[in-house]
Amino acid sequence: MRPIRILSLALTLALALPAAPASAALWFKSAQYSGTDVLVGGTGLNAAGNGIVGGLWTSPDEGQTWTAKWSPPDAGYLGVSCGPANSWAVESLDNMAWSGSGTTWATKSPIAGLSTVSSFGSADFADVASLGNDDVAVVGELTDTFYAGESAGNLAGIWVSTDGGDTWTEEYLGPIQPKVGDEARPDTYARMEAVDSAGGTAIAVGNEWVPNDPTRTTLDAPIVMRSTNGGATWNPVTLSGVTQPLLDVDIAPDGSAWIVGESKTFLRSTDGGATWSAAAPIGSGTFAANGVAGGDEQHAIVAGDAGKVAYTSNGGSTWSYYTMAAPIKDLTAAAMRDSLHGIVVGRDETILRTADGGATWAAGPISKQPVALSIKTSSSAPSYGAAVTISGTLTSGGQALTGRSVALKRKSGTSWVTVKTSSSSTGSYSFTSIVPYNYSKTTYRLEISENATHLGNASTELIVTPKVYLSKPTISSRSGRSLTASGYLKPKHTADSSGSTPVKIMCYRSGVLKYTKYAKVYNYSTYSKYSARMTLPYSGSWKIRAYAPGDSGHTYTYSSYTSSFTVK
Repeated sequence: MRPIRILSLALTLALALPAAPASAALWFKSAQYSGTDVLVGGTGLNAAGNGIVGGLWTSPDEGQTWTAKWSPPDAGYLGVSCGPANSWAVESLDNMAWSGSGTTWATKSPIAGLSTVSSFGSADFADVASLGNDDVAVVGELTDTFYAGESAGNLAGIWVSTDGGDTWTEEYLGPIQPKVGDEARPDTYARMEAVDSAGGTAIAVGNEWVPNDPTRTTLDAPIVMRSTNGGATWNPVTLSGVTQPLLDVDIAPDGSAWIVGESKTFLRSTDGGATWSAAAPIGSGTFAANGVAGGDEQHAIVAGDAGKVAYTSNGGSTWSYYTMAAPIKDLTAAAMRDSLHGIVVGRDETILRTADGGATWAAGPISKQPVALSIKTSSSAPSYGAAVTISGTLTSGGQALTGRSVALKRKSGTSWVTVKTSSSSTGSYSFTSIVPYNYSKTTYRLEISENATHLGNASTELIVTPKVYLSKPTISSRSGRSLTASGYLKPKHTADSSGSTPVKIMCYRSGVLKYTKYAKVYNYSTYSKYSARMTLPYSGSWKIRAYAPGDSGHTYTYSSYTSSFTVK
């Protein structure tokens, strides 16, 4: 993965790290994971504003704490890579690479006395990748090169060491334009921009501009070089349909690979970089990509200008955007350690971290992982006084989170009151024998507190609205077709000033509703009594029941039917 190749510096402090060199705020150019450790490199102006300083920092806990590792002298900008024994950093101004661990770093020069060209002006290194053990690859370009006595322009290069940087081989330098007859060889302008390595495979990307174009405004062809033997040999990979310069490459932990380029160009490989397919452009809005990181073949994040991060969870078929909160800074490089955890870095010591694949980000440390709680009930409208079971699941990163205590709470005004707590070895929770508070509408949710490894969270709200108790009507005072129907209603329902409330007596003749009558309701200490005197319109066989419509605390309720009776 590549640090962006821009040398102007912004000087507003966004996130300070300890023991920075004497300078204004650094511009972080590169980041890489090693397990949960993070290595970040940056550059900036010195305190006097007339020189360049740089620095390396490591975090053993994914950004919670930082340690300044090294401040190289006059460093231009740093590309970093974590190796099994030592880590690596490169900078452009002095043609240097460094290798080290802790606070001890040694200067290694990949170029001195090596290049096959007759002469060159300087090397401009862009990126570095550990190839395992003491092996390492550095990419960039040679400026003002001459080949066989003729100008060859600026050539893209790959240099490899297999002994920790003591000796180097030039594995690629080019492309050199062929001569045509006695005409002078056209000047080449090319550069390798980025390199990454995983599991014995290394991929480097760059660009060749049209001959004799020192402004590098018109792309001639993209360059992709691939090694499958730890950097011993490199072979070109053919791309089709790519018309924009390539900017960065990343190999995910599962061996899939990702490339981004200008104008939202995006390529993905599922075979370790042997073949590449162009996917959907990175979003539909304005987006200038700088660095890419893949978590697996489906998940990737892309760091961009104007504080934007693009992220995908379906292999690049679709993209979503996140824009950092003000002050907005250009984001330079990205790294992921799995499908969920990632980091982007940028101007003014900006560091953003995600623990959910890019959907949410924070500038502060995110060593704690987010959790999700679901909630459901066995019945949202239980009978009066009946208990329900409220259950849910606790997950983190799509996986069950076990051994945690979850609280079931009910809403009381603007507060939440704990009803029960429960722990689970499976991540599934079940709260039984839950009777709605005061036998009325109750709002519940599940909550989990933050601990050392996970953030706290709450489920969505769940509303349980019970039915009232509505007794079967009792029939009395029958005279011909006239009768009185009465019963009980719990909890107590306040009657209006006329002593009536919309409790209906529903009268059925031969199973068909033929007559209704509103009942009067009278309140007692803990219950209400309803009563209605009515005259049925027809003779025949009847049965009746009571109906109470829903209100602010209860759902609608029907009583059971009376036995059939006959009127004449």
